[in-house]
Order: sequence, then C-alpha cells, then structure tokens
Amino acid sequence: MRYLQWLKRTAVATLGVLAFGLGLGCEDDGDETGIEVGDAEFAIGLWTVDETNNFQANLFVVFTDDIDSGSVDLSNALEVGGAGFIHGLAGTGEFYATIRERSEIRKYRVEDGVVRQVGRVLLTDLGVQLESEAMVFDGPDRGYLIDPLSAQIVELDLESMTIADTIDASDLRDPTQPTFITINEEVRRGDEVILATYATDLRQETVSELSQIIFFNPSTEALERKTAPCGGLAHVTSADNGDIFFASDPWGAGVHGISSAQGPAPCLVRLPAGSRDPDPTPIALNDVTGGPTGGIIRVDGSSIFVRVLDTENFPITDETTANQLFGLRGWRTFEIDLSQPETASPVSRANLATGGVTYFEVDGEVYEGDSTEDFGSTTLLRVTGPGAPASAIQTPGAVRDVLKLR
Repeated sequence: MRYLQWLKRTAVATLGVLAFGLGLGCEDDGDETGIEVGDAEFAIGLWTVDETNNFQANLFVVFTDDIDSGSVDLSNALEVGGAGFIHGLAGTGEFYATIRERSEIRKYRVEDGVVRQVGRVLLTDLGVQLESEAMVFDGPDRGYLIDPLSAQIVELDLESMTIADTIDASDLRDPTQPTFITINEEVRRGDEVILATYATDLRQETVSELSQIIFFNPSTEALERKTAPCGGLAHVTSADNGDIFFASDPWGAGVHGISSAQGPAPCLVRLPAGSRDPDPTPIALNDVTGGPTGGIIRVDGSSIFVRVLDTENFPITDETTANQLFGLRGWRTFEIDLSQPETASPVSRANLATGGVTYFEVDGEVYEGDSTEDFGSTTLLRVTGPGAPASAIQTPGAVRDVLKLR
C-alpha cells in the first residue's frame, strides 16, 4: 500500500484514535520558533513516510526563493509532525498547519526572515478528524474548516485563533461509507467556493455511486449542495469560459477497473458557467481514453491532463487490488480539450509513479507533483508556460502544498 492517498486518509488512523482518546492535543504545544528562512518566497508542505512505523507520515515545511529549479532538503525545515497539510492566503506571510493526530491547527508567521508559531486552536471537543478537510478563507482573519467526517463547518477567528461558531453540515455525508472532499482543489465563482465530495471505503475498496457538488459562501455562511450525475468525483477545475469541470480520481478508476460492482465508472461532469445545475449526462472518461481514467491537472484555460492506467503493460488480473493499481508507476498522461471533452490524446512523457494527483497553481503557472514510488522524493513538473512540461524544484518526501508567502 505504497500510495499517498491511502497514507493521507488511513496511515495514522490507529495513532490518531489513540491520541484523541488520551487527549494528547492538550499537552506540549510543539512550538517551534526562530527558524531562519530569510526572504523565502514560497512555503512547501511535504510528507516524509516511515514505512517501518505503520507508514506514518510526518509534515515538514520547507522554504525557498525559487520553485522552478534546484532542490531543498530538511536541514532548515519546520517539522510540524503528523499527517497534516498547510493552508493559507497567498502573499500574507502566514500559513496554517493542520495536525490530524492532535486535532489541532497551528498558525505560523514569517517576519524579519524568521518563521514562528504565533497561535493554535484545538478542535478535539468538536470531534474534528482533520483527515479530509478543506480550509477556505474570508479575508486574512476569518477562515472555515470544512470537515465532512464530523459533518460540520468550523468558523475560525484567525486573529485570536479561537473557534467562533460551527455550522451543521450533516447533509454532506454519505451514510453508506466514509465521506471525503476535494483536497486543496476548489474553484471560486463570485463569493462562493465550489468543491466536490465523494465516499469510499478504502479497506473494502469500494466507491459510492453518490457524489455531491458543494456551494459555500464564506461571507454569508450559505451552504448548498447538488447531487452530481455520477459518483467518485474528487477533482475540480474551471475553464476560461467559466464552465467548471469535475472528474473522478484514479483510485476510483482502479476500483471500477477491477469490478464495476465496487464503484462507478470514471466520469467528467460539467457545471455550465452561471449555472448551479450540472449537465445531467456526464462524459464517460474510460470511453474517451480507452483505459481506467481519473484526475485533473489544469494545463491552460481550455485543456486538462488526466491519468490513464497503462493496462497493456500493467494488466488487471483476478489478483489485482485497487491499492496496487493506485501505487503503480504505470499511469499515462492524456490531454483533453475541455471545449471538446469527448476526445483525448496521449501526451509523450514517461509514466508517473502514482495515480495520486497533486498540482499547484503558483504565479499563473501550474506545477504537477511527480513522486518516486517510495515517496522518498518529489520533482515538481511545470506543465504550463515555455518548454512545458519541464522539471522544476526537487524536494524530499511527497509534496502536498505550495504556498506563495509574499
């Protein structure tokens, strides 16, 4: 089970339950201060994975002036610990780290070339699990943590790092299996944040037929959901004309590839510009590409990359598991023009190490993560701009987030 999605959701499940039960979130605050980062322009959140210790993941934050070349190591990294993520508004010099095992959010600030922890908030009493959260902002001092596993949205006063309110979000859950939301992929349309939810049982390797499209306005706290015309939606992007597209992920593609009874066929769903209702008929991605397909990596305003399992070299057999498929370095890249999404063309590049899809939009360019199979290192690939795709910065571990600090 050497793939990031599994780690993201389950690697520390036992440790997380133990920490929750013992109330470890109330002990030492883990304050790390005085790390000198100079005029670093970017913070990169990454995981290192300990395969000898139940695949435990630890969150580090590294700092750099340049993400287009060179490399970074952990010699001057901020070690947050646990399987968390970093969130933040670009250009503020601040970021927030979530820590699943402690049900905690920490606030960090870079001032005068030094990064310091300046606050934290514990979510233990709310039952928040920080396993599949999204965090959206209504300005620098107000944020909302969306947690479908505990079925609530937590309003945070980010200045005082206190819980301001909670919003019931129980209608976002799928009663049949654990519910997850799009991680670090959201589309802003006007004042609203638009995301997708889907449900999967990782141990049973099943995916629900239900997906939901979520509209959340952080200014008014209005929350609305629409049932999507197909299940397994986990990625979202927007086109230049304002259309929004959702796609299944490679995990669900693998599940369906093994058995159609275990999960729905991979699909692409369009939400037309200005509409709150998705097209009723989705596009069958497997029919478009000829193989198990999932993911979205935005290339430009009218094109996306998707991942397609190379079944010619990695055939599905009676003994194949979805975990194995997800972790293979056997996923090809195809390009789909969103103005003509019924066709796709293969991209001439090497197979990627994992079906997990991570990409980051920074300063108008898009960077895709390419991790080694053991997640020992990651090379960011710039997939837009001159000469793309082109290798960019190399990091230890598996990159989860890239945030522009200034």
